Amino acid sequence: MSEPRDTRIPNSDAADLWGPVVKIIIKSGDNKQIINVHKALLCSSSAFFQKATKPEWASSRDDPDAIEVESALDIFQSYVHWFYKGTIPRPSTRFRYTDHVFLAALYTLGEELTDTKFKNAVVDTMIYATDK
Repeated sequence: MSEPRDTRIPNSDAADLWGPVVKIIIKSGDNKQIINVHKALLCSSSAFFQKATKPEWASSRDDPDAIEVESALDIFQSYVHWFYKGTIPRPSTRFRYTDHVFLAALYTLGEELTDTKFKNAVVDTMIYATDK
């Protein structure tokens, strides 16, 4: 059994789950998948999403209420998981990724979304995985 730990944080650091959600359309080849995510979390570390959710960007899209992203679904799902949970899930066995290829794809997504905090988390995970 692990040692008890204090998991409390200041209320000012808590995720804003009461705010608006953003519809993200993930395009992977000819496939599209829609995922709704909380705007505050989506924009918390991604410069791309901070800009893409501004009204002046929304008015230039076909669907002003949606942001389209080109990504493999499992890669984008891992990104969303990371900003909700702070962890990076291992690749599913149904996909043909090795850990390092999966992490490289996550890093590439972080670069495309201009998310330095996410890229740093991926690099930390790469270093840890390499040392093991």
